[in-house]
Amino acid sequence: MNIAQQLYESAQQYGAKFELNEGQGLRLNHADHVPDALITQIRQFKPEIIQYLQQCAISDLIDSIYQYGANIEVIDGQQLRLDHAYHIPDQLITQIQQLKPQILAYLTPSTEQDQQGQAQLRDFEHQLVQVFFDRLDHKRQNLRKINGSIQNALVTPKDYMGDLMGKLGIQQYQAQSYLDNMIGQGMFNYDSRFKFYLFPNYDHSAIQPFSHYNLDKLQP
Repeated sequence: MNIAQQLYESAQQYGAKFELNEGQGLRLNHADHVPDALITQIRQFKPEIIQYLQQCAISDLIDSIYQYGANIEVIDGQQLRLDHAYHIPDQLITQIQQLKPQILAYLTPSTEQDQQGQAQLRDFEHQLVQVFFDRLDHKRQNLRKINGSIQNALVTPKDYMGDLMGKLGIQQYQAQSYLDNMIGQGMFNYDSRFKFYLFPNYDHSAIQPFSHYNLDKLQP
C-alpha cells in the first residue's frame, strides 16, 4: 500500500492533476472538486507525493532507454553504465546526465529509504485503524447513554468504509481496497462468511496500540 500512489490516484478520480515545478514544489491543478479531507491528506504527505512523482519520472526515463534497445546499470554503486546506446537521441542522453544522482538513487535504494517507506506505511495504517476505533468508540458512547452493554457495540463494513470515504476524501472502491488489504494482512476479521461485522485482531502489530479497546483484556 503506497500512500503517495493512493493519494495520487484518489486526486485523479476527481479530475485533479499533480505537477512538479522546477523548484521541486508540488502544484495541484483542477482541484475544484477534490474534497477537503483529501486535500488535508495531500498536504500531510506532500514530501512523499513529490518523491513518488520523481520516482515515476525516473521510471519513465529508464523505460525510454529500454525502448531504444539500450541498457543502463549501476557500477560499483556510484557510476552509471549505458550499453547499446547507439539509437538514443541526444536529448535523452542529456536528461540521463542531468538526472544521474536520481537514477542512481532509484536503481540502488538505500536501507534508510526502505525504513522511511516502512515508517510512512505504518503511519498511514495507523490512521486507517484509528478510523475504525473512532466509530467503535462512538457506538460504545451511545450505548452508555442508554445504560446499554458496550459489548453490543459492533462496526459494520459499510459503516467503516463510509467513515474512510468521509475522513480521507476517497471513493467507495478505494475504501473497499483499503479494507480488503487490511483483511488480507489479518488486521481485521469478518464475523462470518456473511460479513455483517468487522472485528479487530488485537494480536496484530498494527492493532496492538489500540489494545485498550479490547474488552476481553479489561475483564478480570
